[in-house]
Amino acid sequence: MRKTARAFTLVELIVVIAIVAILMAMSIAALIGFRESARLNKTVNDFTSEAKTVLSRARNNVYTQDELAVFDNEESCATISGKAFKPDAAGYYFDDTQKNAKHIKCISTRLSLDNNYCCTIVEDVDAFGSENEDIEYISECDGVLFEYATGDLLRFNPEGSSGIEINAGSSASVKAVNENCIVTINHKKIDFKKKVLFDAENTAIEIQ
Repeated sequence: MRKTARAFTLVELIVVIAIVAILMAMSIAALIGFRESARLNKTVNDFTSEAKTVLSRARNNVYTQDELAVFDNEESCATISGKAFKPDAAGYYFDDTQKNAKHIKCISTRLSLDNNYCCTIVEDVDAFGSENEDIEYISECDGVLFEYATGDLLRFNPEGSSGIEINAGSSASVKAVNENCIVTINHKKIDFKKKVLFDAENTAIEIQ
């Protein structure tokens, strides 16, 4: 006598479908996590690579044609925004509100003993972090500078001092000191982050 094959019950089918759906969801989540972590790694590598290039330009006193076009010795910090001038330092301002990194250029100033640089945002260059709202830059300092004359790496303001704010179309007087700064680049959706160390002592930029 031939045995008939046992059919799945409705409950068993539902259980199998649920298991398959869970496995698919886990696979999709893992793929999304891998893709986003790769995107963050690329962002960190791009930022670090460009920062090293800016540092190298400062060390070797390399200027663009536009920067050489006008040499502005103006001592008033309020007048430099939007002007072409030969910078004494270049670097990044870390915007605590928008959580991104903006390119800046600065001239040295002797207006006071407290502030030794006047900085303005380079408005024709996109900020790091502006292209992806899921990636944010969180820094323990307001900004970093690379001096042209010395090649030194500086941070805005000593640790524990009040913050600096630089808006597009304006400038700010800052105190730049020879101290380290750590920038955390974070992906909000997958809780994945990496740190970039601006090492003042060794004049180096490293991914931690």
